[in-house]
Amino acid sequence: MEKIKIQDSDIVIGDPLAWPVFSVTGQLLLSEGYVLKTENQKKMLLSQDLYRNPTLEEEIEQQNTGFFTNKLPAICPFETLSSIKSILRSVVTDIYKNSKADHNQTILNLALIVQNLCREHVDPAMGALILDQDSPYIDLHPVLCGILTEILNKRRKIPEQDRIPFIAAALTQNIGMWHEQDILSTQTTPLTDKQRKVIIEHPYKSREIMKAANIDNKDWLDTIFFHHERIDGKGYPSGLVGDAIPESARILAIADIYSAMILPRQYRDGLYVKKALRDIFMQRGSTVDENITQLLIKEIGIYPPGAFVMLNNGEIAIVLKHNISQANCPIVLSVISPRGLPYEFPRKRDTEQEQIFAIEKVISRPENFKVDLNQIWAISSAK
Repeated sequence: MEKIKIQDSDIVIGDPLAWPVFSVTGQLLLSEGYVLKTENQKKMLLSQDLYRNPTLEEEIEQQNTGFFTNKLPAICPFETLSSIKSILRSVVTDIYKNSKADHNQTILNLALIVQNLCREHVDPAMGALILDQDSPYIDLHPVLCGILTEILNKRRKIPEQDRIPFIAAALTQNIGMWHEQDILSTQTTPLTDKQRKVIIEHPYKSREIMKAANIDNKDWLDTIFFHHERIDGKGYPSGLVGDAIPESARILAIADIYSAMILPRQYRDGLYVKKALRDIFMQRGSTVDENITQLLIKEIGIYPPGAFVMLNNGEIAIVLKHNISQANCPIVLSVISPRGLPYEFPRKRDTEQEQIFAIEKVISRPENFKVDLNQIWAISSAK
């Protein structure tokens, strides 16, 4: 990661610095948030060469000559997610509008960053997406699908580099109905015949759009094209049955269904996560792959990060991470007392160890409850 030289225009008197400032030797000179108050301060500071870390967008550009690295952008996972969503929307919109720009490498870099995020911060990343009530569904859904796809393909022991196209497919799976999906995500009325036609045709259209954008990776294209096929042959566009459906598409199918169920929409909170998994579990062997369904439950548990639950003692808690040995007993963070008052200092609970901390039920997000992601997962990682 190469540092970026700071220009005069980068620093505004009276505004907090958006990044730490380093000397040419790498010594930290000013912390993020520092405010320069006078022109003399600014002039004195700029009398030497100053540098900052690149933003995620700039780091992606730096990596464009060779994206298979093991580097994670040196910023927090929540900033990383925000940048992924922003860049992905821009790239997909550009491709959808038939731009001639070559975005192949940028999407692969985004996929790599999602992979690194899963390696280092998978629970906070999933939790942040599930708790996000501000971003549009079309920004959240592909990223969560990318994370779930990476989790499942990794468990299937697919080599790391070979998993990148599958993440890329998850990020671009619905490009054929990009405009319509924005509308459908907030629609509360039944689908029109025209909308049904768009949905049925979008795997084909998505593949053709990606081909036109010079994407020629077969795994990427096939995963997009077949991810709405179903084990019983009642899917689309080809009506494939069972193992005739590529495994990567069967994995993305489950990621797609699960993500759609648990993410919040404008007209509803995220669907009760336990019901989402139960519905998928009931479909195993008929519409979705049974082995992959079992794998999903094993990898994320019954309650995913970011879900709100009520404990036996009356506390309201946020799920932090799943319990590897017990799918229905995650680690949680109690944020509201049995009396209904927010805890000044949230309390970490192991729902497996003590019965009073066992989960009684999943609940909707408490009204007007403010979430501080950095506080929640800083506490969750404390020993």
